[in-house]
Formats: sequence, C-alpha cells, structure tokens
Amino acid sequence: MDKFFRIPFASSGDRTAIPDAVDVNGFVSYTQGYGFDYQRQKSDPAAKNIERDKMNDLFFEVTTAISEQQSKGIPDFITPVLNGGTAYSYDIFALVRYDDGDGDRVYQSIAATNTALPTDATKWSLLPVQAIGTPVASATTLDLSGVVGDYVHITGSTGPISAITLREGAEITVVFDSTPTLVNSANLILPGGVNLVATAGLTATFRGEASSVVRCSATSASGLPVASTAEAQAGTDNATVITPLRMREGFNASGSAPVYACRAWVNFNGTGTVAIRASGNVSSITDNGTGDYTINFSTAMPDINYAADVVNSPNSGSSQYAAQANLFAAASSYTRIAPTTSAFRFATYGNNYVAFDPVDVMAHVFR
Repeated sequence: MDKFFRIPFASSGDRTAIPDAVDVNGFVSYTQGYGFDYQRQKSDPAAKNIERDKMNDLFFEVTTAISEQQSKGIPDFITPVLNGGTAYSYDIFALVRYDDGDGDRVYQSIAATNTALPTDATKWSLLPVQAIGTPVASATTLDLSGVVGDYVHITGSTGPISAITLREGAEITVVFDSTPTLVNSANLILPGGVNLVATAGLTATFRGEASSVVRCSATSASGLPVASTAEAQAGTDNATVITPLRMREGFNASGSAPVYACRAWVNFNGTGTVAIRASGNVSSITDNGTGDYTINFSTAMPDINYAADVVNSPNSGSSQYAAQANLFAAASSYTRIAPTTSAFRFATYGNNYVAFDPVDVMAHVFR
C-alpha cells in the first residue's frame, strides 16, 4: 500500500456534486464523464473548462470509498438511498457491514440477486466474530443477540432459563460460571429433550433457528451430572449420565465380577396351540410335536456358543410329576439337535421320560 487515504482528497475544499445522469448541456456526469466539449479548442465557443469544484468532488468520492475499504476491510451496505432509490442487488457470497441495531456487523449474502436487508436471515448470514464477548448475566430469557463474539461467559444462576434470544442462523458457545437451570421447551430445545442443570464450567453451543427457536447442539460431557447409585437402580431419571460403575449398580450387582445381560427370553404355554405370554428377542415358538419345541430368535446370536436354560413345570392333576427339559434334543428320536444362531430346540419329559406338553415353559439365553 503506497498511500492510506486517511484524509479524503479535498475534504475541506470546494466541492460540487457531479450528477449521475447525462447532462443535457454536455457538462460532466458519472454516466458520460467528461464529454467532447471538454477537449474543444479554447477558441471554440462550445468549449468547456474542467470545473475545479467538480474535480475536487470526484477525487473526494473516490478517495473516501478507498479509505472505507482500507480502514474497514469490508464496504458498508448499499442502501436504496445510495443506489438512487432502488434496492441494490447483491450477488451470492458478497460481504457487507451493516448496523442491525447492535452496532456494525459483517453479513454474507446467501442468495443470488439479493435485494433484502441484512436482517433477513433467509438471505443473509451473520458472520461470527472469533472473540470472547462481554459476560452476560443469567436471566429467565437469556439475550445473546447483542454479544460481539462467538464465545461468552454466563454469570450468576438466575433462572430458570426458559428462552434464549439468538438470531436465526447464528451460533455461539457459552460457558456457565454458576448453576442456572435451563428448561427444555418448544423454543429452547435441549439435548435429549430434558432440562439441564448447569454446573460451573459447563460449556454449551446454541444455534438460532426460524420462529425464534434456539437449539442446544452440544454440551461438554464434564459438566453433565452423574447418576447416583440410587438413581441408577431406580432407572427413572433422564437428566443424568451413567458411568460404568453406575451401570453395574443399576443391575443391583456388587463385587467386581463381570455382568452379562440376557440375550433372549420367553415365557409360554406349551399346551394346545403354543402361546407366548411374554418374551424378549424371541420371534416365535415352533411346536414340533408333543413336548418338542424350537425357540426362534428375532435377532440372531453372534455364534452358537451361547448358554441356554429351560425350566418347565408339571401340569396340575397330571401324572407327569418329574418334569424336566432336555436341551438340543428331539422328543421323537431322543437325538441331539445342534443349536443355530437363529434358534435352538429342546424337549420336555415327565416321569418315565415320557414327552408331554407343559403349561409353563420358561427359557433364557446368555452369551
């Protein structure tokens, strides 16, 4: 840069504005410039002299515009007044400075032939300023619209915070210095749809959406409350996180031995037409004949090395009192039937190893 136009040319000199439209008498205009009359011989009655005050104004306007670019980096928004009464049409991705009521901000056009004001969030995007804004006090309606920066501290615990004011499309990260409660609602959407009790140091990122909706897109894991043993075992709280220890305690399991979950289970009536009373990961029961059943999984096991057990009871008033179940067996042939990842077969016997259909059959699978 050879020259910074700190002082626009002729800023205190004589200036006369040059008109935009062509002058009927041939005087200088922005549309025509200096016409032919300005190069005629001095002896020609139609010859015109270059006007000092108009030349001063031309240089003043040019150097003022250059100074604006040099000092601001991005030009001011062109208003209809500056454009002869017509809204200026910006191309997509154009950058402008505009005072939206909270001071000058930088906006980028997100539409072609854009004649809207920068406050129209469907046509312009407010560019974030990578800076820490002035701290904002917690309030029932937390106003973040005036923060200059993309990161700000929230002081105090006044609340609960039931709404946040943030321009559509704008995003900001906040860090809570205290412990206000944020209430999930149609206008303040929180992760998991549940209220959030902030802790000192909790960070959260908010983004403005249409219709004054603000969504919390992320929070820091370190700031989330951890469930207590009682909360883990009760299983009713939806606003805390579960650690591996609390997961074990949620199963009411003590000690350090591993805990393995049941992969499938079923309770069914084996008499007549087989009827499932309740089940998990069991799609159906195949009745292969008297005392002979196949349990079919809804989702296959990872392999055939699972552990299954079946319990059945003798029928009331029946002579079949020595009830038992033989896994991976067919009642008709007394032979082993290998399990598969999608099902396993078993047979039930009473006294004298006579197959029969129990009223109560319960099976469980672990892997």
